[in-house]
Amino acid sequence: MRGCGELPDAQIEALRLRTAEWTMVLQSGEEVRALIHEAEEGGYWAEVPQLPGCFTEADTLDELKANLREAIELYLESPDELCDEAVI
Repeated sequence: MRGCGELPDAQIEALRLRTAEWTMVLQSGEEVRALIHEAEEGGYWAEVPQLPGCFTEADTLDELKANLREAIELYLESPDELCDEAVI
């Protein structure tokens, strides 16, 4: 029996297939994890759950990873009041 708002198993599996994790190790040795998603319109977008408001998009995975590095670096360099707005 499913509760209200639960997705069917087939939809959950489709979402898993379109989402991947990528980890970046900072110079401090700390690991930052990003979730990479396939965009419905093509290309990819990614979010960094550890850094609220830090996300990016790109046409290819290589471009996305480069954008993620830049977005994370800018987020960590930004004054606290700007961190929620760090987007590349």
